[in-house]
Amino acid sequence: MSISTLSWTNRTLHDAFIPSHLLGTRKNHVKKALKEYPRLKKAVVPVDPEVRIPLTWPMGTYGLPMPKSGCPKGTKFPWHVGTRFHDTEDARGKNSLVNSI
Repeated sequence: MSISTLSWTNRTLHDAFIPSHLLGTRKNHVKKALKEYPRLKKAVVPVDPEVRIPLTWPMGTYGLPMPKSGCPKGTKFPWHVGTRFHDTEDARGKNSLVNSI
């Protein structure tokens, strides 16, 4: 059974109030309506284009926290290991940097 044009018109406010035992039926009708409405209106279903975003880093040097498992293997760039300490507790900062990461 197909949805006719009359299914989309001639409705009253009373139709919006549904007894709880009929909610499943209304749910199925809404699903069917949403599925058939584009065909009824001869709508063309759009196709999403494939999106490709290159995964690159801007130029510069970065410091990343190293995971417990170590640096990633098989990359096209070397990983350097070092430490950085930030003392921002008071006015007498004792920041330090080792191995120029």
